[in-house]
Amino acid sequence: MRTRVGSAVVVVVGLAWFATVAAAPAGAIAQSDAAIADAGLVVQTDLPGGYEATPDDDDSSNLDKEAKQFPACRALAALSSTTKKTKAKPTKAQSPDFEAVDNQVTSETSVYATETDATTVATMLEDPILLRCLDPLMTVAMRQAMAETAKKLPKRQRKAAQRVAVDGAALPGDGGSGADDQATYRVTIQLGILQGTPMYADVVFVREGRALGFYTFVSVGAPSTLETTVLAAVVGRLAAAQA
Repeated sequence: MRTRVGSAVVVVVGLAWFATVAAAPAGAIAQSDAAIADAGLVVQTDLPGGYEATPDDDDSSNLDKEAKQFPACRALAALSSTTKKTKAKPTKAQSPDFEAVDNQVTSETSVYATETDATTVATMLEDPILLRCLDPLMTVAMRQAMAETAKKLPKRQRKAAQRVAVDGAALPGDGGSGADDQATYRVTIQLGILQGTPMYADVVFVREGRALGFYTFVSVGAPSTLETTVLAAVVGRLAAAQA
């Protein structure tokens, strides 16, 4: 994200720790789990002008370590581990980060062996208890990132720059995406370095058939306005890939 916060936002959007898989080239959608996973990723044409694709550079292993501190993070960890019933790992894919000034969009997908497996995970992700994971995990991640940012500032500014306050809430409704299941959480972040301007991280989980998608929309100053159109596009592709 090209923003006043710099690399700090990269940590915010790294809440899912999926294995990174290169997206398949554009073309006809094959009936395979890899193709389904790719179909659920955000692509450049889903976004308005001004967004640039950059390689995802989240430190997933570090986030996984931090998440172990919080029992409520088990539901999030389920996206990158085996399901208890099948013991089979899902097929995964991850998009690049799409960045514009003070905005960032990311996407990751997991395709499970059966719709029952996907529904089991989606049910956990729809539980508002996840806020007990998102709030502390984002707080830890942002404090770590801002500590690094503060090192580059004059000494008199470092203490204020490291102030972090996080407040999450579940948003009602299905978001209009048409997905089989959807859960949306909005986390409002106050950073000392932004001097009162809030940062918003909307974290969205959708299930379409056997596929689960994880999407983040991060913006500074006001919540992102892209979710409805972007999610409708990816859910449509996921449905077509499984038809």
